[in-house]
Amino acid sequence: MRQLVLRATTLISEASDPAEQQQRQEELERVVNSPDAWGLITPFLEYDSDPNVQFYGAHILGVKIARAWNTLDTSIHFPLRDSILELTGRAIALQRPKMVLRRLYIAITAIALKLTTASPPQWSDFLTSSLLALQSQGANKEALLEFMTIAVEEVHRAPKGSNNHIADAVNAAIPSFMDTFTSTVLSSTSKETENLLALKCLQSWIGWGLSGNDITTVVPTLISILSTPPLFIATSDALQDILIASAMADGAGIKTITEPLLDWIFVTGRTIADSAVVEGTPNPISSSLCRLLCALGDHSNLYIAKKLINASQAGGIGNATTSGGIEPRIQEFLRLMLLYTGFPGFFGTDEEDSESTLGFWYLLQESLWEVGEEEDETNEWADLINNESLKAVQNVIENAIDGVNNVDYMMDESGPMKSPINGESQPEKVEADSRMKMAKILFGEVVTILRRKVMWPTSAQMQESGGWDAEQRENFTVYRRNVGDTLINACYVLRDQFLTSLLEEMKVQLAQASQQPDIWESIEAILFSIKAVHDALTSSNLEPLEFLFHDSA
Repeated sequence: MRQLVLRATTLISEASDPAEQQQRQEELERVVNSPDAWGLITPFLEYDSDPNVQFYGAHILGVKIARAWNTLDTSIHFPLRDSILELTGRAIALQRPKMVLRRLYIAITAIALKLTTASPPQWSDFLTSSLLALQSQGANKEALLEFMTIAVEEVHRAPKGSNNHIADAVNAAIPSFMDTFTSTVLSSTSKETENLLALKCLQSWIGWGLSGNDITTVVPTLISILSTPPLFIATSDALQDILIASAMADGAGIKTITEPLLDWIFVTGRTIADSAVVEGTPNPISSSLCRLLCALGDHSNLYIAKKLINASQAGGIGNATTSGGIEPRIQEFLRLMLLYTGFPGFFGTDEEDSESTLGFWYLLQESLWEVGEEEDETNEWADLINNESLKAVQNVIENAIDGVNNVDYMMDESGPMKSPINGESQPEKVEADSRMKMAKILFGEVVTILRRKVMWPTSAQMQESGGWDAEQRENFTVYRRNVGDTLINACYVLRDQFLTSLLEEMKVQLAQASQQPDIWESIEAILFSIKAVHDALTSSNLEPLEFLFHDSA
């Protein structure tokens, strides 16, 4: 075995000649596939002078578990497992390179997947017992967090439904993870690397499927550290995962995550976006905030739509607690969405955040319609119930009168005995335009912003930037096409107002065209916006377009 180890370590070292290196690689592959390769794992992992040899030891372990596990006698499965846990703990203590440790974590999880599919299933507490084994050997918090991250991801990637025992083993370790996560990110003595690993680990557990109760527990912690700049992007990523792909997705947890996030945005988040606009260029933190806003918008669009409609019915913008207007935090959220939709510069050249907001406006329009339909149905049921109740009362009265007079009697609705009940009109329904008052103001601003964003650079701007290459032109063209889809949603909300406002602006610009040659890019943007919504127009919407065919145009 000693000769084999020496030979294998020689093969791992790089050769200067490519042909020789290829020959060494082929011979090393034969060594790995031989039954004797199991004996290389420990000496390779403990080979101090070359990290490449250590890595190859962990690599061989993974290969043998995947390809040769079933050739082992079952009596050595648990001794092998214990040996690998001991080797991993020693590698952590010796501060082996990350690439080596990660391979070992994958190998431990691979053994767990093998044992839990055995008949009968074995090692049902693999994650909890592995953590205890590594802790007993002095593993630090970083190592434990990274092991949990890799273990959960590897199990999550395993074929679904084929191994419920491994799922139970992972779920049993959730309390250990929650304690480790909270104690790490809330500790004033934790290192930044530990906090970042804890947040990355949380993302893996969210992907695995933390319960709503677990997520409810962790959200306040995340929001409390969201104002810490070094942790902002990682925290934002975790919150995005919760909003989009967790048990709290699709509008759940309004009190748990939507409203606390809106409060944080109103107090702190706004300064990040405003600073980026002042600087004139997006930065990683600002871009992450944009993604967080979009995730919140996707999650809570129905909630926001209801707020807009309620504000319209109550009289508009104001203090929600006194006049029923739009809440300040909703106003601020929408302001920031508009800000990122119209972020300064040309998409694909100066910024790439604006496109990510387009989906929100589509979802908001759909939710506005959904809320409107729900209210119509509610009003119809109320009218029906009221009418049926009134008819019942009317019948009682009429029967009483018939009994007193002891004669057949029919009320004359045109005479002095006309029933006041028949004379009452049904409660008037709230007009759609009234419900959409605030939404129309909002989407009017969206159209104004997008019309500016789809403008091609003027010749002066193009010359100043040094010109666009083919890829930049293609990216901008695709962006314009995506904006066109959003303009259709705006058209559904604005209706006739959509064309009227665009054409009024065009009239003003045409009048200035002779004095401002560069204004044609703006006019083209208006025409593009009109063309983009042609599928949404009906014959009743087309009358304003007659202006385009007049001599004055």
